[in-house]
Amino acid sequence: MGAAAIPGARPGNYLMLEVADTGMGIPPDVIAKIWDPFFTTKGAGKGTGLGLSTVRGIVAQHEGVISLQSEPGRGTTFTVLLPAAPGSETGSDPGGLLAVPLGQGELILVVDDDTSMREVTTATLSGHGYRVLSASDGPEGVALFAPRCLEIRAIIADLHTPHLDGVALLRIVRALNPSVRVILVSGSADTKKPRPEKALAATFLHKPYSGETLLRTVHQLFNETPAS
Repeated sequence: MGAAAIPGARPGNYLMLEVADTGMGIPPDVIAKIWDPFFTTKGAGKGTGLGLSTVRGIVAQHEGVISLQSEPGRGTTFTVLLPAAPGSETGSDPGGLLAVPLGQGELILVVDDDTSMREVTTATLSGHGYRVLSASDGPEGVALFAPRCLEIRAIIADLHTPHLDGVALLRIVRALNPSVRVILVSGSADTKKPRPEKALAATFLHKPYSGETLLRTVHQLFNETPAS
């Protein structure tokens, strides 16, 4: 969809986000009022009617536009257009993901109880030539690692996974395969405590990390000289 097709959009490059469902759709008389503050179809005390007007205001503050298309009985699609930063046009990737060498099918285990972080990490690695297994906690990670301990080349584990934290997980997997490479990650801002990963010869990444940072770290991990 071109920007010109959406009222209020100015010429230029945009990033487009669409959210769609296959529900009941929205009747035309409701669509006419859907952006109005305090308008709601919910019963008394069950809705403020501020949700969509707030979203529209946030998008407008970023010089973007939002629109919707709905057909009764077939669902609704919301489209958000946000101005793209200069140099972010399709096909340009200065110093970004395309500059990082592709993986060669190395198998990596990702252990993180943060579902969104685990899925993004898995998708980033899979899309760059790596094979990936994923686990939501330490025990599940051990269960996946044990039968394939010699095949799994690296582990990316959160320091604070439930039931078995990253450090304990690292000790177990190193007992099974001393040469496995490890990246420990954490979103904790506590920098006063000593980092246990240093004593355990693991690389550290601070959340949230970019896809480029992740891929460069993994590439360096596989291409560094093993510690004696």
